[in-house]
Formats: sequence, C-alpha cells, structure tokens
Amino acid sequence: MRLRILLPPAFSGCAQRNAVPAKVELAGPAGQRIPPEKCQVNDFADLPDAERSALFALSKWCDGKLASFLQLNLDQTAELIRLLQGLDCFFVANSPDEPMRWISTGLEGVSEYLPALEQKPAFKKIRTIKSDQGIPEQQKIKAIKEPPDYLGPPIEVEGSTEYLRIILPGSEHPAYAKTLKMLRDSNFLRDRSHRHWWWLRDPSKVLDFLAFNREELENAPQTEFTGNFLRLTAKVKKAVLKIEAEENDDQIEIRTMIEAGNAPVEKIEQALATGRNHFKHGENTYLLTKDLRQRAAQAQSHASGRLDAPVLARSSHLVSRFESTSLEHILIETDPKFQPPPKWKKRAIALRDLSCLPPPKLSDGMEKILRPYQALGVAWMLHLFDHELGGILADEMGLGKTLQALSLISALRKRGGPVKTSLVLCPATLLENWKREAERFFPGLATYLHHGPKRANAPSFLSRFDLVITSYGTLTRDLEIFREVPFLCVIGDEAQHLRNRKSQNAKAATALHSEGRMLLTGTPVENSVSDLTSLLDFLLPGAHPPLPSGARAEERTWSEQRILKQAGPYVLRRTKREVAPELPQKIEQTIYLQLSVEQRNRYEEIRRSAELELDRLADSGASEGALRMKTLTQLLRLRQVCCDPRLIDPSFDPFASCKLRCFRELLYNCLENGHRILVFSQFVKLLKLLRQELEQASLSHCYLDGSSTDRMEQVDRFQENESIPVFLLSLKAGGVGLNLTGADVVLHFDPWWNPAVENQASDRAHRIGQLKTVTVYKFITVATVEEKVLQLQNEKRKILENVFEESEAANLSLSLSDLRELI
Repeated sequence: MRLRILLPPAFSGCAQRNAVPAKVELAGPAGQRIPPEKCQVNDFADLPDAERSALFALSKWCDGKLASFLQLNLDQTAELIRLLQGLDCFFVANSPDEPMRWISTGLEGVSEYLPALEQKPAFKKIRTIKSDQGIPEQQKIKAIKEPPDYLGPPIEVEGSTEYLRIILPGSEHPAYAKTLKMLRDSNFLRDRSHRHWWWLRDPSKVLDFLAFNREELENAPQTEFTGNFLRLTAKVKKAVLKIEAEENDDQIEIRTMIEAGNAPVEKIEQALATGRNHFKHGENTYLLTKDLRQRAAQAQSHASGRLDAPVLARSSHLVSRFESTSLEHILIETDPKFQPPPKWKKRAIALRDLSCLPPPKLSDGMEKILRPYQALGVAWMLHLFDHELGGILADEMGLGKTLQALSLISALRKRGGPVKTSLVLCPATLLENWKREAERFFPGLATYLHHGPKRANAPSFLSRFDLVITSYGTLTRDLEIFREVPFLCVIGDEAQHLRNRKSQNAKAATALHSEGRMLLTGTPVENSVSDLTSLLDFLLPGAHPPLPSGARAEERTWSEQRILKQAGPYVLRRTKREVAPELPQKIEQTIYLQLSVEQRNRYEEIRRSAELELDRLADSGASEGALRMKTLTQLLRLRQVCCDPRLIDPSFDPFASCKLRCFRELLYNCLENGHRILVFSQFVKLLKLLRQELEQASLSHCYLDGSSTDRMEQVDRFQENESIPVFLLSLKAGGVGLNLTGADVVLHFDPWWNPAVENQASDRAHRIGQLKTVTVYKFITVATVEEKVLQLQNEKRKILENVFEESEAANLSLSLSDLRELI
C-alpha cells in the first residue's frame, strides 16, 4: 500500500488564495484506489516511515479523522512536501497516473510557491471537507506586551579616531543584547576594572567600526555620544551616494556615483577594491558605511541585472523603458533625491496610479456601454501603446476582456495614421466569438476572419481591413503572409498558448511586426516565472534579460523576483469582487464555436440525409404528423452532433467536439480562479461523457439526472463541500427547485430554446443567499441549427419555446416549412 496525494493542476492560483484543495487516497497492492476513511489503522503498518508520518500529520490536521478531501494552507502543504521529500506520492489531479517530478528546489510547479518552513511542528488545524462542516474558527490574535520603560543609565560612546570606549549598562537596557553582540563581533575588550566598559584601541578598527556601526548606535534607544567624541570626530565624514538618469530614444542611462567631498574617483575605487571602509583625503577622513555599500549594491545590481555586480564608485547602465518603472522605487529608496527624467516620470506615474490616466476617446455610444473599470482598462492599454510598451490584461473571466480589447483597437483606428490593420490571435474555438463581438459593438470596423480553406493568400489582402482575426494554429501555417503585414496592434487572447517560448505559437507570434502588442489572460503565471518571461518575450522583445541558465538557486530566485517586480506595472488584474459595485448581479455571455472538421462533415452528412429522407416521405404521401415527428428526430440528431458526435456514434474521437475542447478551457479557468460551476445539458448521455472526463482528471464532482435517487444528497454535498468544483445536472432534473448558491458560474452546454426554462436553471445559483457575481455561459455552434434557432427566436419566441419538446410535438404551432428551415 502506498500514499497518494492529488494536487490541483493550476497550483499558482491556489497559492494566491492560500487554499490548496487536495485529495488523499491509498493505492492498494493491486493498484486499486482506497479512500483513507475505509482503512483501518492496521492497514497503515506496511507504509514507509515517511508516508506514515505524513498520514499522522494529515490526521492531526483533520482532528484525528482522515478524510479524502481536505483543504490545506501553504504552510501545511510545505510540511507535507518536506515529510515526503523525493517520494512519488504527489500527482496532478488531471494526470493521476504520472507522479510529479522532484527537482533541486523541491516539487516541480509547487515548491516555488511555498514559504520556507520554520523548525517547529506544523500541526495546525485545517478545514476538513465533510457534510457537517461548520464555520472555521477565527485565529486568535495574541496581545503583544510593550516592554516596561527603562529608567537606568544610557549606553555612552566616548573616544576619537584613535580609540573608542563604550559603557554598556546592565542587561535590563533595551539594546543590551544587540549592542553586546556588536562589540564582541568588532573585537572590543572588556575593562577588568570597570565591568561595563568596553575598549577598542586600533585606529583602523575604530574607523571600520564607525563605518559599519555608528548609524546603528545612533538609532539605538537610550544611547548618548559624549561632546568630546563629537569634537574629536568632527572631521570624519560619510561618503554619499548620488543617482542620475537620462532618457534618449529607446534607452535610459542610469548613473550611480559614490562621492566623498572633492576626493578623486580613483581614491574611492581603490578603497572599494581593497575592501577598506575608510580613507583619508586632505584633512578629512571619509567612511564607506555599511548602509552606503548596501544601497549602492542594490542600485547597481538592479540596474545591471546581476546579483553579484561589484560595488563601483562610478557605474553606468543602460535599461529599457520596460525596466524603468519598477526601478524608480528602488532608486528613490537608495537615493531619496533621485529625480527621474520627465518622460520617465510621466510614463510611470500613470502606471503606479491608474486614476491619473486620462479618459479614453471612445467610439460613439461606447461611453454608455463600457463600465468604469472597463474604460479604465482601455485607458491603461492606450497609455502603454503610446509609450511603445505592451501589457497583459488579466481580468478575471466574465469581466469583458474582449470588449476592452476591441475598444482599444477602435480607439487606435479612430486616430487615423498610415498603419490601420490590427490582428487578434486566439484559439480556434473563440474565432467566431471575436467576430460576433466586433460586429455587434464596432460595426464600423472592417473585420476579416482568416481561417479555413478559403483564407487569404496575400499580405496586401489582409492590409485592407481594420481588424483581422485568426487562430494560433493558422498563424503558424501562414506566417510568411502575416510577417509581411505591418500591424497597428497585435492582441493575443488566452495567452497561455504563448507560455512556452520554444513552441511554434510563441515563435510565430514574436516574429510579427506591429506598433504595439497586448495579451489577454486570466492566469499570467500558471506554473513558474518562465511562463511570464515567455509572455514578455512576445510583448516586449529584448526588453528584459532572460533567466540565467545554470545559476545557483539564490541567483535564480533573485532574478525571478526581479522579473516579477518589473512586470508588475504591465499586468492589470481585476476580480469580480473588486469591481462588484460596477457589475450587475448576473453576467450572461454567449460563446460562439466553430464545429471541428470531423463534426462539420458529420453534421452536413446528417443534414443532407435528413433532407432526402423528408423529401421521400413527403413524396410518398406521409401524414403531416409523421413528417413532423421525423423532422424533430432529425433536428435532435443535428443538435447531438453539435454537442459531441459520440452521442450518435461512440467511435468518434473525443477531441472532435469543439464544445468539449472549450469546456476544458473554461473548466480549468474556473479551477485556477477558485470558481465553482454548474453544467446543464438536456442530454443525459452527454452528462455521462462529461462525468468520464472529470473522473479521468480525478476532479471531484456531483451528478444529477432524472434517474438519480439521491437528489438532495448530491445538492447538500455540493453546497457543503467547497472542494467540489463541478456539478453536472440534466436540465429537467436540476432546472428547478434547487438552491445551489455554492456555484458562481453556470454553463449551458447545449441551448434550451425556452428562455424562461433556461433562466430558471441559471437561477439555481443566482438567488437569495448568493454572495458572488454569477456568470452564465451558453455554448452555440456557428452555422448550425443552434444558431438558426437563436436568429429566429426574436421573431417567433412563443412558438419556439417548445420546439424541441418531443412529448409536445403534436401541440406545436410551428409549421413544417419552419421546421425544415431549421434543418
């Protein structure tokens, strides 16, 4: 028997929330998976010591009772990884048969998000996922007692540049322990006659001590310097650090200077090179203090991009505009008098404080459509574009990233200029959605969808349009055409398709020529900082140095933190919770999908066959009732192909379903961002296929259809167990009478043609008790019966309400010609 722990695939999102849903199970001798609740204590006897220790920790965290599903915090996850170091016990939930890889820094894709463990027991109570779960206890905050006021004598500093005498009172002095360590580290000797007196008599050591410790003594409580000491050390000065910057074209020069009165640079350089902390020039002695060295090292290492950059008396480094925004804070921290150049200052202020951004000049009518946070997103992207920078719009799903991006393109086109064509890159499943959104909100934009067998074959053709939309796969195939087009702005949607810089997608996108670039994604960093650097390679080619290869762990960590700070101003992330005052309670979005090639072929085959069969029936004199029922049957088959071809032919490849592919993307986006989702379908067979998908990914879920005998048990389990992210429901069984406020995302996998019934299903989550904004998605396949019904819905809303209710077919007032038109 072996221990298995399944972790979520998008660990970074869990780390941000400090909540890691985990599944615990035991693998039996025959490979069977056994929940720990079903094991006896004796069953654990054969486990290796490390796995028994991990189970002991888990049981402590679960109040002594092991549970299959639980939620860990980051400290507990780190402790678990420490206990199971090097063992094949961890698995990703969507790949349960392949153990996670151990690397030098720990568990790949996990350890980099975890805190360093303190050397103390980590058995803190966690939240166990079970039906009788209550509200977790609030952490108790212990009052910190202030130390009593000190009424004794102060620390006294006496001496000159030749010697020092420090009188250190008893241990009750608040700075006693710290000062005693300082004196011993600096080789002070205690006076045999006066036990509180400490002496240092070497002039060079005295100056070293003052260089490294005088400021600390000055800041220590209850410390005094004698008048004699101040008089005799009046000509001991501190060297100072000065930073200047000059911006020219694409480069910014940052100069750091250590100055010591009128002492020549060579003398300062010699002192730094030989490790001396002081030098004499004229009548004065200058100290290269510890604080000065630290600030100079910080400024020079960040400007140069090297952790081990040597401290120099004079240094000059060229940095990009991209790097300057994050550098400003560091440079001001090291030299409070630092003043960035005017262009730098104007660029950075708006990125640090978005309220400084001027309102965007939007197309007619968009001021009333865009919500304030969306208009702010457009202004932010325009600001970046105007300063030849790129950005990542990382708003949570459902907040309208597509609309903001189209508003940016429209605003840029409104300005005019020699280059007018913008490009949108997205997964093939979202092509039609982009096209529809552009046509709906910006009909004035000349839009072209470059996809399929009849796509353009000349750069000059693409340049006719304001907006070209294509898929990542099509871009790689037609790169020779696209790289010849000078684009105004290139926007990459679902930017995870560019996270691997070695992939064809990333290489092709980076090779494009444009005046500006933007990315849209809900998860800019999914596995590691290398995800982000790949996105930056596309946005700002050459603007940041790559992560050092073969670097030691300390240097790599420093470089990763530096990149994260640099990228911070160029990532705009808003959650529904942040912008809730600007949002309606329910957001509805239709996602238009193109059938896959296999789906389209099968759809057309069934459609042609249906037409021929109906024609034969009509020619044979069949009754209207028979024709009506036959037509409805054929419509049902077409709808099933739109959802998943396996509903009519189990031998079909699962990947042939465009809806299933889009469902996977939506599902893992929900998991990444901590959402829980209700999935409705009219087809029970389809729900079972989705259940297989979730089981193969080891994702816990609830299930309800008309044959379920545990209806309320499933509802209670979903409502009370926050670790279950998905509830699959048939529309008839789960569309009414249930309270499912544990979910905040609703997906209608196949459309329900009676809007009232569809809204009733959505309102299982959107009802009293729901504290979050609910997002409702509807999958619609393009150029199919699904789209045709939507087009007819406004004209014939009432008669379409029951068009696909076969049990009520006899009562339909829809004519046969209308039904045939749908086919």
